[in-house]
Amino acid sequence: MPSAYQAERAAAGAWVWMPHPTRGFEAIRVVSPPAADGSFTGEAASASGGPGPGGPGSSGRRRIDAAEAKRGLPLDPNHLQRPPAHDLVMLPSVDEPMILHNLQKRFGGDEIYTSIGAILVSINPFKDLPLFTPAKIHEYSHARHARDGVLAEAHLATTGPLPSGCL
Repeated sequence: MPSAYQAERAAAGAWVWMPHPTRGFEAIRVVSPPAADGSFTGEAASASGGPGPGGPGSSGRRRIDAAEAKRGLPLDPNHLQRPPAHDLVMLPSVDEPMILHNLQKRFGGDEIYTSIGAILVSINPFKDLPLFTPAKIHEYSHARHARDGVLAEAHLATTGPLPSGCL
């Protein structure tokens, strides 16, 4: 028998984060009330047309067994509609699924630098990005905001000092 919390979390129409083998977590909309054992039918966000990351790897409608349902985490679908945050401190909920979702959205938009307060997270895109054009180098070297300065310092720390006459 599911607990009151599990039953509320798995109510039809509710959204939950469910572990996903390749993406970390997947936004799932509950489409059937939970069974007596706590299992339910869920639909991946992209398959249901609702909010969420979508894209390859979404599994569509599937049965979530009781053991898997216990690993689900609550999700406010409104949080998925927000643009990705450049600083993870600004997320409406700072938990593992939301952090991964934000990083995936930024990475999908070729935004490989994300802050967590004063800490910089950089994800290797494994492709050339137009991030360090002469115009960007000039922008970084004349950064007026702390966040922009962090990005400039991160780039300079990984590539070394700018050659003379570069600016």
